[in-house]
Amino acid sequence: MANIAFREHHPGDDLDHAVSFADWMATGDALATVAVAVATGLVLGTGAKAPAISGTSVILWLSGGTSGTTYGVEVTVTTDDARTKVQDCQLTVTDPTP
Repeated sequence: MANIAFREHHPGDDLDHAVSFADWMATGDALATVAVAVATGLVLGTGAKAPAISGTSVILWLSGGTSGTTYGVEVTVTTDDARTKVQDCQLTVTDPTP
């Protein structure tokens, strides 16, 4: 799986993003755990907005960031059949306000 580019993000946004693992999953296997690491300056949701498994996808909430910066996000999942997959993602923060 290539790097995933999330939709553009404003510094004031607090939005959910989905990372699908459907193309990688083996038939009959299921996501069991998820861990997410984000670059300094970006805020990963906690509590009700903590990363969560939804079928073959992971839903994560991201906020913050500095305009003009592209941040790395690393999503690691394990499956019921003990497979591990690391997916690198990128989030670009933009603020078109003059």
